[in-house]
Amino acid sequence: MPFFKEAPPAAAIQPTADFSGFLERYRASQPSIQNFLYLNHASVGPLSDWVIAAVNEQLAQQQMADSVDQDPWFDGWRLSRQRVGELICATDRSEICLLSSTHTALLRAFQAIPVNPGDEVICPADDFPSLYTALSELTSRGAVLRTVESGRGDGIVRTADILNAITAQTRLVATSWVNFFHGYTMDLAAIGQACRDNGSWFAVDCMQGLGALTLDVKATGAHFIAGHGAKWLCAPLASGFLWVDPQLDPEQITPRSDGWFAMELNHLSYTDRSVKPKHNANRFSLGTVPFPSAFGLRRACEIFLEAGPKRVEERAIGFAERIADCVRDCGLDLYYDRSENVSAILSFTLPDGSSLSDVLKGQKVIHSVREGKLRLSPHWYHADEEIDSVCEIISASVKVGA
Repeated sequence: MPFFKEAPPAAAIQPTADFSGFLERYRASQPSIQNFLYLNHASVGPLSDWVIAAVNEQLAQQQMADSVDQDPWFDGWRLSRQRVGELICATDRSEICLLSSTHTALLRAFQAIPVNPGDEVICPADDFPSLYTALSELTSRGAVLRTVESGRGDGIVRTADILNAITAQTRLVATSWVNFFHGYTMDLAAIGQACRDNGSWFAVDCMQGLGALTLDVKATGAHFIAGHGAKWLCAPLASGFLWVDPQLDPEQITPRSDGWFAMELNHLSYTDRSVKPKHNANRFSLGTVPFPSAFGLRRACEIFLEAGPKRVEERAIGFAERIADCVRDCGLDLYYDRSENVSAILSFTLPDGSSLSDVLKGQKVIHSVREGKLRLSPHWYHADEEIDSVCEIISASVKVGA
């Protein structure tokens, strides 16, 4: 039942014609640049002043110093869903549900998938825990989880490995788009087509790709795509979302447990228990979304839309490739497979006794160590001289170690 007045959709954001000026302004809004060379976007992305201002916009609304009107809160929530939809090439905001995390989004998707005891679900053996643990929703109903190992024996699970693992018993394929530590990028369209041909469900965690790579959800063949803005989108924590294929029948594919935000509530009588779940993607909602994070996610998406997703992708990958060339020239063992698709994540194995991680920390080059390997994840807003600097640090450190 309508209660809150809905603002119409906002105009779509087009890439700016003045990219260099936009980049300069964005860099000025990123305080982290003044103190660090931040190459750790695969962990958590730093917030810009622009995103902080959007978060504060909603906090000021709830402060209610000047207005008690809550319509703008919900209009902001709807606009956030619209901007996420624009970034992933969805048709409109009705396909987007905002949630607190990728794990929660995956869990809600899995709650809606019908399975029978003995049905097979598969995922890569090298995937992130949030995807693996969310599958407990299906195994608790009798599904059998099978993790797919690397076909080449090097620990990297590839698209071909997933395709070869699909059987007549496979009910669901769940995978990350981009692997969290070696950066291998799955061919989503190939897996999606195989799943559709097999009558299997396909769910994707896009968190390690979105913001660095371009994504067209309609081209993936996926039924569900879960994500979060806190990494490559440089949005706040608790800015998760779920894209739901609009072709799914709401009467058949709806989570087994209800969330109050997912219901067509009777706002004139909250004790009306006859209400039903919504028919759009919001039927996957739980409780009230964290509005400040939603506003921050909206602004983060707007930044990437204005910068131009394709330009962002070219710069992020270009910087990663330059560092990879340096690492290779230094004789270090790169741990990735970029023969098919590429990402902005690169990892490499350090020689025994190497102090490179400590050297990078000392030079305020922010990075991670994952699965015993040093991981770097540069982004679009870096300057050429910053990438040159990290390459120089790596080269100098390896020469000293030699």
